[in-house]
Amino acid sequence: MEIHPNWTKAGSGKLYLQLYAYFREEIQTRRILPGTRLPSVRSISRNLQLSKTTVETAYHQLLAEGYIESRERSGFYVVEWEEDEVAVPPGKHGGKAAANGAMNEIGNTAGHAAEAEPAGVGYRVGAEDTAGAGHTAGVGHTAGAKHAAAHTLPGTGTTPLPEKAIAKSDTAGPPAGKNPNILYDFHQARVDAEHFPYGLWRKYSNQCMRPENRNILNYGDRQGERALREEIARYLQRARGVACTPDQIVIGAGTQVLIQVLCFLFTLEERVVAMEEPGYDGVRTVFQHLGYKIAPIPLDEDGIDVEVLEASGATLIYITPSHQEPTGAVMPYARRIRLLQWAARSGAYIIEDDYDGEFRYQTKPIPSLQGLDTHERVIYLGTFSKSLLPSIRMSYMVLPPALLQIYGSQLYEYDQTASRIHQETLALFMKSGEWERHIRKMRTLYSKKHEAMLKSLHTYFGERIHVTGQNAGLSVTVEAVSDLSAEELAQHALSVGIRVYPTTRKWLHQPKDSLPAFQFGFGGMSAEAIEQGICLLEEVWKPYLTSHERD
Repeated sequence: MEIHPNWTKAGSGKLYLQLYAYFREEIQTRRILPGTRLPSVRSISRNLQLSKTTVETAYHQLLAEGYIESRERSGFYVVEWEEDEVAVPPGKHGGKAAANGAMNEIGNTAGHAAEAEPAGVGYRVGAEDTAGAGHTAGVGHTAGAKHAAAHTLPGTGTTPLPEKAIAKSDTAGPPAGKNPNILYDFHQARVDAEHFPYGLWRKYSNQCMRPENRNILNYGDRQGERALREEIARYLQRARGVACTPDQIVIGAGTQVLIQVLCFLFTLEERVVAMEEPGYDGVRTVFQHLGYKIAPIPLDEDGIDVEVLEASGATLIYITPSHQEPTGAVMPYARRIRLLQWAARSGAYIIEDDYDGEFRYQTKPIPSLQGLDTHERVIYLGTFSKSLLPSIRMSYMVLPPALLQIYGSQLYEYDQTASRIHQETLALFMKSGEWERHIRKMRTLYSKKHEAMLKSLHTYFGERIHVTGQNAGLSVTVEAVSDLSAEELAQHALSVGIRVYPTTRKWLHQPKDSLPAFQFGFGGMSAEAIEQGICLLEEVWKPYLTSHERD
């Protein structure tokens, strides 16, 4: 195997990203075929004069995104995925763009050693190089994701908005106010308010409210302020691999509001939407209130079961591929391609909710599903609730051109739901560069809290619990090995001032033999409070847990 990365000039791009981008493009274009064994870390390091850490980090990212797999005592192999009549080229930006920052990691906290500048442009791998390809030091595995695609849309149109269509969910956010009896609250929607840049936000808010800007007090653009849409488009292209223009972006006061808008874009012969099982109940409630039948699709190790999806009769699908809600898993590349191929064949639309996409702790952020889509079948959703503050109530969606045309012609009279003042303030905040600095700072902070959570769970509970979703987001999911129900365990926790949140509501039809499971959020707690809360929780749960699976 000949390896010829297109190295950029010194200092213009991290070497591990360039090596990763090279392999990614070779795999996507099938110049390296599925089932091919890749060269060992040692051989690439030796022949390209790179540090082992650089090579390991590139392989780690390929593993995380599902391009390759590590086989024990054998090495790294390109994953098998079905070739279809629908071709999906290597993204819309190309491998070199990815290496130079089209998928900028914005200060990812995973540490990387100093990288040696390669002396040559490539090398050829012989049999002696792949024979020892089992070197896996420093390269971990990630669980597969839990996600999927959609079905045909026979027509389009609008439906009258019911007065009571605003969905409510008791899991959409933490309880209002502070209960003095609650010592430790592990709600997954809490963020760190202590480190919010109050001074900078006040500065840009005051700038918006100057007398010469008095027009801001009037109604704004129904689609969202142009300045903010321009900043979001630039950010998405650079950091999430999303290919869009500002004209495709629609702002709204929360994900649930935008889901309602999407529902009004479709006239479906059968109002069926497929969703992950388990999945995000806040969105499920919106669909149900608008008369949609939910088709729960089971998950395998790589995400939604596509065969079950095809047989479901669903006409739309909602998925969270970058951080599955609630398991936290990441959908690998092969499954993403299969879903895109299916959507293109069937004329389906996929709603991709990039839930917690900004915060990853062991790899750089995974490119979006929308960025891989060449047939305009993906609707991308994003929010500032986790990366900034929930109270700002600011979300956005990227519409494919066909749906954007319907939105412009049929929903023109719907007023903007997000605050114009907040939109203009956020636009200035992003344009100044403070937004990305804030993301870098918060990623470092949340990484420490994430580490404290995992360490505390391991130290105090050991094998009596199972932890998933460890690589991203502001929460982890914990299964407790117990004969009690999740609600019973939650009541025991509440008796000592600890509030935990069962995942029961995430299921439409939860299996009777499933273990009690909880989402443990850590964003709004200090590292010290996390450890203290987990320590106390272990004391109260200790009589009800075992170290073995129940029968």
